[in-house]
Amino acid sequence: MGMENAYYAPDDVLDGLVGASLVKSFLLVIIALLVIIIALSIWYGRTFGVPLLYMMNWIKRMSKGDLSVPRNKKGNIPFRKKNGKLHKRFRIFRDILFSIRKLANTLEKNEQYQKRVDLTREEWITGLSHDLKTPLSSIYGYAKILETGSYKWTEEEIQAMGSTMTEKASYMSDLIEDLNLTYRLKNNALPIEKRVQDIVPLLKDVIHSLTNTDSTIIMEKVETEIRLEVDPKWFTRILTNLLANAQKHNPKGTDIRLGVSRTPEHTFLTIKDNGVGMDQETKNKLFDRYYRGGSTTDKSNGTGLGMAIAHQLVLAHGGNVFVESEKGKGTTITITLPN
Repeated sequence: MGMENAYYAPDDVLDGLVGASLVKSFLLVIIALLVIIIALSIWYGRTFGVPLLYMMNWIKRMSKGDLSVPRNKKGNIPFRKKNGKLHKRFRIFRDILFSIRKLANTLEKNEQYQKRVDLTREEWITGLSHDLKTPLSSIYGYAKILETGSYKWTEEEIQAMGSTMTEKASYMSDLIEDLNLTYRLKNNALPIEKRVQDIVPLLKDVIHSLTNTDSTIIMEKVETEIRLEVDPKWFTRILTNLLANAQKHNPKGTDIRLGVSRTPEHTFLTIKDNGVGMDQETKNKLFDRYYRGGSTTDKSNGTGLGMAIAHQLVLAHGGNVFVESEKGKGTTITITLPN
């Protein structure tokens, strides 16, 4: 009888041990793979998922009219660090974020522009209704008087009423034209056809057209030729409005001087008078529409839009207007235009 081998095992036992070891190894591999997959999913979610969800939410908010940049619970912008730089996870989406932000800014500008257009339209309608009411009432009143047969009007009376009706109708025509002009200027809808030309003849023509016995407009010594890029029609309107305003709101005998000076970059046109001047409130609101009202009870009142139109036309030419005035010491208005 032989000795028993301690290392001997039947085949079925050995197979069982090997199978158990393989199953254990397989399970370990599966668990490791699951851990790796979960870790990759978390990494992928934090690296790509969070930014994608943020951008989708931003676009969704924009579709509902909210154009602001989404913020987290702390009120911070998630894709920006405190120093203003992009977070690492958002860097790969830099171009997409830039495009979304640009789209939001464009939509916001369009929304603001539409609001300005709507507001301007409302102002236009309100101003037109208000300023046409008085002259229309006058015309209607005189028409009713002439219509009645209870009184025989003399030729002089009919002429006087006809003259008043003509004056009011002319005022309404000027008012509608000015309102249309201010509306187009505020919405950048007025075509400005600038060309380089000598402005000295334009200055002389404007002064000649405004010559009267109430006030004197003097063109100070200027160069024989001053070439500037302007739209002649609207440049003439600027000067006419500003000089006519100086005549209208100053007493008889007021001296009004028009001067021109130049630097390499700009041309300065100065309208200076020794009239009554303006207080601070009037100076601050000089270019506001309707500041002095649009009443037609006096011929000299005009439409109340002349200074606003002049200012807007200067801006449309790429220039600006500055006012210096002191009560009782006169006014100086300076127009700056690029050469």
